Amino acid sequence: MDPSFVAEDVNSGALPLLKLVETLGPQLTSSEPYTRAKGVEILSTVLAQCNSNVIDKSTGSVLLSFFVDRLHDKASVPELAKGILALLKLKVVAATDALAIPKGIFAELDVQSYPQNVRYQIYSIFEQLVTDFKDALKQSANDVINGFIVCMDGEKDPRNLMSCFRIVTVLGREILPAAAAAGGQTMEVDGGSGSTKLAEDLFEVVFCYFPITFKPPPDDVYGITAEELRIALRNCLASSPQFAPQAMALFIEKLRSTSLSAKKDAMDALAHCMPAYGAAAIDSHIRMVWSLVRDEIYVVADDTLLDDALNVVGAICTTLVQFSVEDFDRRFLALVVQEAREAIVGGDERKFAAVGKILERISITADRAIGTIVSALFPVILSVRSSSGNNVARQQALVDVIYHLLRANRRVYGSVQELRMELDSGVSPITQYSDTIFSLLCEPGPSQPLDFRRTCVNSLVEVLLTPEFLKAEQTKEALHWMGAIAISETTHEDLKKVVINGLCEIASGLPEEIKVHVATPVLAELKLADDKSGPGLVSLITRISGSHPELFKFSLPLLFDSITPENADVVLGGLRNLLEARVNKDEWTGVDGVSWNNIASAIGMKLVAALLGEATGATEAASALRVTMRNLSEKEQESLLLVAFGTLEGKVDTALGRSVVVREILGNLRPHVPIPVPNVSHFVDSLLATALESSPIVAENLAAGGASCLNKQGDAAQLVRNLESYILTAARVAKSNPGSVSPQQVIVATWVAKAYIIQSKVDAYQVTDLLFDVLSGASDEDGGLLWSTAASGFGTILGDERTGLLTKSSFASVKPLFKQRFFEHCFKGLMSFIGGSVSQGRGDMSIRRRGLYALVHLAQNTPRTILKQKLAEVVPKLVESLQQSQSTTKQAAEIQRGAVDGLQFALKESPESVVAHVSSAVAALLDCTKSPSVHTRIAALQCLGLLTSTVKYETLHPHKQIIIKRLGDVLDDPKRVVRKEAVNARSKYFLFMGGS
Repeated sequence: MDPSFVAEDVNSGALPLLKLVETLGPQLTSSEPYTRAKGVEILSTVLAQCNSNVIDKSTGSVLLSFFVDRLHDKASVPELAKGILALLKLKVVAATDALAIPKGIFAELDVQSYPQNVRYQIYSIFEQLVTDFKDALKQSANDVINGFIVCMDGEKDPRNLMSCFRIVTVLGREILPAAAAAGGQTMEVDGGSGSTKLAEDLFEVVFCYFPITFKPPPDDVYGITAEELRIALRNCLASSPQFAPQAMALFIEKLRSTSLSAKKDAMDALAHCMPAYGAAAIDSHIRMVWSLVRDEIYVVADDTLLDDALNVVGAICTTLVQFSVEDFDRRFLALVVQEAREAIVGGDERKFAAVGKILERISITADRAIGTIVSALFPVILSVRSSSGNNVARQQALVDVIYHLLRANRRVYGSVQELRMELDSGVSPITQYSDTIFSLLCEPGPSQPLDFRRTCVNSLVEVLLTPEFLKAEQTKEALHWMGAIAISETTHEDLKKVVINGLCEIASGLPEEIKVHVATPVLAELKLADDKSGPGLVSLITRISGSHPELFKFSLPLLFDSITPENADVVLGGLRNLLEARVNKDEWTGVDGVSWNNIASAIGMKLVAALLGEATGATEAASALRVTMRNLSEKEQESLLLVAFGTLEGKVDTALGRSVVVREILGNLRPHVPIPVPNVSHFVDSLLATALESSPIVAENLAAGGASCLNKQGDAAQLVRNLESYILTAARVAKSNPGSVSPQQVIVATWVAKAYIIQSKVDAYQVTDLLFDVLSGASDEDGGLLWSTAASGFGTILGDERTGLLTKSSFASVKPLFKQRFFEHCFKGLMSFIGGSVSQGRGDMSIRRRGLYALVHLAQNTPRTILKQKLAEVVPKLVESLQQSQSTTKQAAEIQRGAVDGLQFALKESPESVVAHVSSAVAALLDCTKSPSVHTRIAALQCLGLLTSTVKYETLHPHKQIIIKRLGDVLDDPKRVVRKEAVNARSKYFLFMGGS
């Protein structure tokens, strides 16, 4: 009998449930334990798959009675528990019957004697009961709690404990108060009531797990973490005020522990439990808890404890304020203020930061506390400050205290970024000291310690964001001061970062002030900036402009207008960064009249104009135009396209700027945006014809733009024509006379092929015939330009081009798995080409070198998951390509970079593929440490370092001394980042010993 089929019949009505029970009768009442258990299993499994509408409460009552009455049958207990749980989940158990379940379990089952999965079923039953039948359980609260204590006592399985902790949380919060209300005088112990003894027992059964220590096994299918257990246990301990007498004493004992983890857990528990326990329950323990956490904050033996200790301080405040504000002021706040005064007057600067953090936490937890704190301590702070003379350390420490009070003040009284809170006091008490504070914060000059200036800047941000704190002239002075720090070439980078972050935060609340006092002067200065000051100015204006839509709208056109031949690269780079940042701020749409599409369209038009004017900084302008195009709707793209084509006047010539416009606009066009020409096919033909007559870089741009049109707007009929026009014709010429093919023809053929290959059009694979013929037949008279163009063609087709053209991000039509198919096609051909270049009389070793160059390009652009499967074949070729590329040509540099990257990947993912070639790999990598490319030098050094952890000692040891010697030469590299990698790699070899 298959329970699944039976459940379908029951749900459909074909088999009444009671009829099923009648059918199973002989099994359910059998004298054989196995037979009984099997019958109960079928019934329970069917119930677990039943719909609730096929069982009424009367039937549920009958079945529940059957399951509960059979709990004495140990062989059937697992399936009985499953059946009871199924009935509870079906919501067919009446409240009057619910109490029978825990009674039966308590009377018949020794829960801890059963396997983990059975115990979990039983705990799941209790979870359903405490969720759905709280009122029923309250009628027998003492028995329910006592019984469950026995059930969970000794539980160790983490999954079961999570369930137990959830149950105890409900018992403590809901059921235990009912037991206390009922009296329970039958269980008096030491003069206490039964409920008190009950609370002690319930507390003890869970506190024995505190602090929780658990390390999940590596194969844990349930994914339970120590943090989840810790939180669940903490919720248990906070579930009832009746736990307070025992809990507070034990928490204090843990606070005195030398174990950091025990202290941390105790503080975390205190912070959550004290508000639940209430002021009366913690009254006698407040001073002791305060003294222990205060010492932790003062000493800060471990930074991880600081927040936990401050959370305890906040919990004390919350608990006392809820009970009585006057009581809080008299019994705790006065004590803290007195100790803070003593610490400040005592002049121990090491305590000042702790004092500030304590006062801040108290102020934000108890709203009215800040008035008392400011009135009592601010005169003391100013007095100590005036008497400190030239003691910079003390001045800095005092400003740190002021900073924390300012933070608290803004949290309590509101910020310019939000509506102010309505408090009885109305005005912030610290406002009366605004002039004094302002003069203190603006005092430190460049000669003062970095930390001091950083604290002053952070404090200025607080006062600027506090409503009505500074006068208009003070706000102007503060913003000018911060702006000067941000753009100064002598400012420490850490301080500059703090200032810029502060200005961005201020901009979100005071956009008009930032626009007038920071953005406007910075943009004016940008037009006069030189190479040194320009990057700092651009960085500042792009960061603050990205903080508020009004600043974005204001700065963007002015930033563009500030472009000069001297700063074009920097400004356009900043413009690109600003546009990219804006893309992630959808909430700006329509805010304060800012329309992203309108702004982006206008900027796009300006970028087009700049590129057409052959402005310097074309690369950055192209990047900015690319970002703009990809984030315009079809309608906005169509508008921009019309303007661009109007500016082009219908001409696509060999000018670089025009070719970039074509590439970025056509390459990032959405598929359904119409191109404003009479005939798209003729336009693409003219575009590609112009590419054939252009320089290689312009040909690349025009071919990419044309190929994008073919991919998005072409049809099947054009495929045959375009293959013949741009690929097969060139392939026939290359086969008979490879030298007569131009690099531009190879470029166009490659891009046209890519347009179709990414759509999985296998006919376009014929382009590889052209590439192979050029590789084998081209001469070196042009410096290798022709054959290197063919070699890089493999990577162009397979890779995601750096500008993202002909990818999904540029709205191209891309089919899945095309990379795997094309890689397999090319890989076989290249391996055959390399292997046969000499043995089959196809030329000398230079032809083989060209094949290796092509293979490096292919590997460099292949997804790593695909390449990993071929590493055993690829690695020896990568090593050989490194050995063949020890020259200073452009092709050699590209080979080195790609091959070293490939070896680095192989060492990480499949080190065994490198082991057989260690000798030649070490020699080649050492030579690459002298490469002109910084990237190659770094990657080679990283590869050498990886060898120590991936290759056996006996294999690598013969090379150890020569590696150490050659790495010593790299320590004089002009680039610091290279020297750092050399030191790291060399250290690994010094420590590389036998048996490591």
